[in-house]
Amino acid sequence: MIQAVRRHDLAIRYIINTHGHFDHVGGNRQAVAEFGAPLLIHQADAPMLDRVADVGRMYGIQSENSPPADGFLVEGMEIEFGVYRMKVLHTPGHTPGGCCLYLAQENKVISGDTLFADSIGRHRSPRRLHEQLLESIRSKLFTLPDDVAVYPAMGPKPP
Repeated sequence: MIQAVRRHDLAIRYIINTHGHFDHVGGNRQAVAEFGAPLLIHQADAPMLDRVADVGRMYGIQSENSPPADGFLVEGMEIEFGVYRMKVLHTPGHTPGGCCLYLAQENKVISGDTLFADSIGRHRSPRRLHEQLLESIRSKLFTLPDDVAVYPAMGPKPP
């Protein structure tokens, strides 16, 4: 990621975590050090940031804890960068603070792990969280335009 940013001479305005699982936040420390951009995550997932190394070890993966968040994603928040604007959609269920990022002018949504390619975000949580995930999808994602392109964290990008 750092090489791609350098190659394209990009300026990073924010480091945004769609949720707090270790496979999504494990590079935060390096990204913050490299880019100096503020780190954003939903407040409900912020406690996960200082448990990255422990969770990674459970999967046999060496990881380092994330620095703390500089700010929090909230439902309806708009994040601007360049000519783009993303709206935060809080979609709990995969994690309590799971979020999607909707770019209306581009007709795209970055779904994090709320949606996978051809599936929904899986979890090892109680059934009530599964129901919460389904409700998030119904109330937040199904209300988007029918032709919105979905960019899930897991799986291929849309055609």
